[in-house]
Amino acid sequence: MGSGQEAAVSVTWTEIFSGKSVAHEDIKYEQACILYNLGALHSMLGAMDKRVSEEGMKVSCTHFQCAAGAFSYLREHFPQAYSVDMSRQILTLNANLMLGQAQECLLEKSMLDNRKSFLVARISAQVVDYYKEACRALENPDTASLLGRIQKDWKKLVQMKIYYFAAVAHLHMGKQAEEQQKFGERVSEPGPGGHSAVSSPVGSPAGGWSPLSPWVPAVPGDRRGRLPSEWLPGGVHCGQSRKQTLTLVLWAGWRVVVA
Repeated sequence: MGSGQEAAVSVTWTEIFSGKSVAHEDIKYEQACILYNLGALHSMLGAMDKRVSEEGMKVSCTHFQCAAGAFSYLREHFPQAYSVDMSRQILTLNANLMLGQAQECLLEKSMLDNRKSFLVARISAQVVDYYKEACRALENPDTASLLGRIQKDWKKLVQMKIYYFAAVAHLHMGKQAEEQQKFGERVSEPGPGGHSAVSSPVGSPAGGWSPLSPWVPAVPGDRRGRLPSEWLPGGVHCGQSRKQTLTLVLWAGWRVVVA
């Protein structure tokens, strides 16, 4: 059922960011669009729980991991970019945002369980790594031109989260040093001097360290991923949830099939 074959049927879906219709005579295009929508759905389901309970954290983590798996599978098994919003850079961005949010759930669970400081610090550092990869994808010129205004706001929010979770990592590395009575390390960890273990955030000023608010408003978007004019910088659509949250929820947008 590929292009040029006897059973080939034209399949048409709309692009997420432009709203343009894209048609291919290839059943794999249909599969890719459905898989993308599954990733977007899991991203929204991961955002719906308030994560105030252990079970909620586990459920959200699972959904974000499933979303990351969908985007990663698309990137690795559908090498042909059927449309610009399914390019390798966009899928890499989506996957790393989802992995970062899954790791956040794990971090919250670890802190709830009062795990050892060094473990909390390592998990926080992994959150930073995922968001740094996402930030690199956002800085790609092709990604920036595709996302437009959204790219700048997403980048600001991702950079804020890099700072925030780097600070959490330094705090708990400092606590670990204090438990081991390494007071010199304890003094140097939190703040600008602690960048030896967690490197400086992508796009941050050299040696810069600024306190950033952990609260970002969630705002709505429409079915094709367009955001309303009143959208506040730093907010990303997360379904019907209107809670104030640190969680960055990717609004991947629905790929709408055209009859």
